[in-house]
Amino acid sequence: MNRTARIVLAASLLLLAVTGCRRGGSYIWVQQDRYIPNLPAELRAYSGQPIFLTTFINAAANTDRDYYYYSPDGAVVYEGSPNLSGYLRDVFAKGMTALGMQVVLDPPQPLDPRVAELQLAIRSWDDYALHFQIVLNKRQATVYQQEYRVEVPRIQTDDARILEDRAYRIDDMALGGMLADQGFQAAFFQ
Repeated sequence: MNRTARIVLAASLLLLAVTGCRRGGSYIWVQQDRYIPNLPAELRAYSGQPIFLTTFINAAANTDRDYYYYSPDGAVVYEGSPNLSGYLRDVFAKGMTALGMQVVLDPPQPLDPRVAELQLAIRSWDDYALHFQIVLNKRQATVYQQEYRVEVPRIQTDDARILEDRAYRIDDMALGGMLADQGFQAAFFQ
């Protein structure tokens, strides 16, 4: 083996050791710019309402905490960009904006106490279910806390378009379910 081939091999092995190998057979890149919100028309009651999206974190043990979530059998890997929590925050922002809400990401401090502030923690995420917890603050106090779980039927396919579309539908169900929750609505509109 010549010197150049050894250097390339050593660099490749070092890169794999540092970054790790993604598990899974199919790879799906979910992107907030490809997400097209498909939310129920009755959620238009939120139109014109301001909201701060502040802290979105990934506390899900079944993800790699940064970029990837998987099918339960590990055969499909999904990558969210810029990371999973940032992806979900951006998707929520895009969906809320499509409903006519005035979304502010990373608002300046101190926060306007009249405007609702949404914080979210991802608890579990795979290719058929998303479990998350939210905290809604208003007037410098927590006005609502709730856990949500959305689930879709498991499917057996390796068609990337079907899997990607299903990921976006789970996002719609998560946002739509939260906004349709009567407890969330009561706290938000108070």
